[in-house]
Amino acid sequence: MKLPYVSKIIFFISCFLLVISSGFAQVVNPPVLNCVTHVSVSGNLFVRLIWTNTTNSCGPFIGYNIYRRTNLNGPYTLVYTETNQAATSYDDNITNSSIVYYYYMVSDFNCPGATLLSSDTLDSSDPEPPIINYVTVKNNAAEINWTPGASPETYGYILYRVISGNNIPIDTIYGKNNTTYTDFTAPVNVDSVSYTLASIDSCFNTGPINVLPQHTIFLKQDVNRCNNTVTLDWYQYNHWNPIVDKYE
Repeated sequence: MKLPYVSKIIFFISCFLLVISSGFAQVVNPPVLNCVTHVSVSGNLFVRLIWTNTTNSCGPFIGYNIYRRTNLNGPYTLVYTETNQAATSYDDNITNSSIVYYYYMVSDFNCPGATLLSSDTLDSSDPEPPIINYVTVKNNAAEINWTPGASPETYGYILYRVISGNNIPIDTIYGKNNTTYTDFTAPVNVDSVSYTLASIDSCFNTGPINVLPQHTIFLKQDVNRCNNTVTLDWYQYNHWNPIVDKYE
């Protein structure tokens, strides 16, 4: 049976509104969880969470739900609800600083049917050090390249020059994916120069330093004019993965 003309219009409008409503479903954004770190306050141990609030226009605010677990894969337990919308930190009382705790957050607004998104999951350990890919000489300067830090809270890096076994900080590189640095002050034409790095989070907590520094090659020559020979000596690369195949 054919639908009456008016019924067709109503049917079309209903379908159109259904598509529109489904295409613009409300989403509640979580806070940006910046860092999770151990702190001591008046002799008591806490894990401090610091976050940045995001904008949500879906209904009135209810709270920020904080979930915790000692295993990355969960299940997670709701440990606290922050009802102050302007809050940006929370201290979670703990009893053992050697345990790694994992956290994520969810914003709760009175918005029926909305999708509540979760923040990144961060842990209470310091950000892991990056792996150095190479250190080389380019245009009379030292170039250092590394892989991005594996920890999700990695915000940047501290670069150290290794001098007589001591790690001397020379610069801070901001941005997790900024992984190449040129040291124009390096004395590459005088001796081999060695470097290592540590990761930082956005709260400027510094993780452990990479214990596998890498250095530039410094080539020396010894000319023997009596027997028409030249002897070449250089510092071998170390800590490469995979190991060095050959020198040319």
